[in-house]
Amino acid sequence: MTTVTTSDKKRFVAAALIILGSIGLLVSFGEIAASIALHTQQLTVRLPIAIFVSLAMLSAACFILGEAPALWQVPLQAFSIASVALGAAVLAVTALTNWHLLFGNLGFVGLLALIAGLTAGCLMRYLQARLVS
Repeated sequence: MTTVTTSDKKRFVAAALIILGSIGLLVSFGEIAASIALHTQQLTVRLPIAIFVSLAMLSAACFILGEAPALWQVPLQAFSIASVALGAAVLAVTALTNWHLLFGNLGFVGLLALIAGLTAGCLMRYLQARLVS
């Protein structure tokens, strides 16, 4: 029979906080990106609260683990995923519904979102290689 140590409990809590914080940031960044790119919805008042709570969970997890690089890695990763998902969705829906719009503003916005997400991902990998290693 194995026993759970205090260190394992701290790691479990930190992992749960990182997962919940990254999900909150991903949803928040996705909502912000969709609002900016598509001009279809207004940002809600709860969005800054969600971002604050997500960053607080992430900060608590970094304090528990003693890992400061996660404070910039997780938000950058969430922004990258949200931008790539938005860009791919805009381009795919536009291509399947009315492909002529790909050569207009909607295609340009989708391409810019895709490029912003890929650039953020490349920046994250570059910073990981330079700062963390």
